[in-house]
Order: sequence, then structure tokens, then C-alpha cells
Amino acid sequence: MDVHLTARHCKLQPEEQAAARTAALGFAKYIDGITRVDGIFDATTSKSCEYAVRVHGHVIVARNEAEGFDKAIHDAAHSVIRQIRKLKTRMSAPRHAARA
Repeated sequence: MDVHLTARHCKLQPEEQAAARTAALGFAKYIDGITRVDGIFDATTSKSCEYAVRVHGHVIVARNEAEGFDKAIHDAAHSVIRQIRKLKTRMSAPRHAARA
């Protein structure tokens, strides 16, 4: 799994960068087959974090804004995890349910 972190209009502190990388690497716990995670951080109007996760031909995107990067990272990571769980249930469900 490749993890790419990009900061736009700002510079991440080392602890914020470590938290973002740890959160991105934690996505592998919920689903296998993640090929790449892009973390994009922006501080133009407010601090925002966006994760784009490529898994099994799908792209999961979650973006969150907060007063600090720590909260933005945490909230965006939870959004990604929720979407991964939803994708995993859709992938494991039978394609054609038996009709009554």
C-alpha cells in the first residue's frame, strides 16, 4: 500500500504527519486490497483533510474541515472507515437475491 501525503498552502508538523500516516495505514485493518492512499491537507480558509483510498477498482473519498488538523484527520479517517465497511458489505452480498 502506497501512502502519499500532500500539504497545500501549509506545512504539516511532524506529529500531524505521523498521525495522518498512522490513520492511513490503519485502513488496511478493515479491508484487503488497498493499493494507494492519498492524504491532502489544505489550510486556505480552514484546516481540511481529504483522504482518497483506492481499493478493488473503487475510489473512496472523505473530506473534513476543522479548526485543527488533528480533528480533521480523525474525522476524515472515520468517514473512510465507514465507507470501507459499507463497500465491504456490498461486495460480500449476493448479486441477485432470490425473489419470492
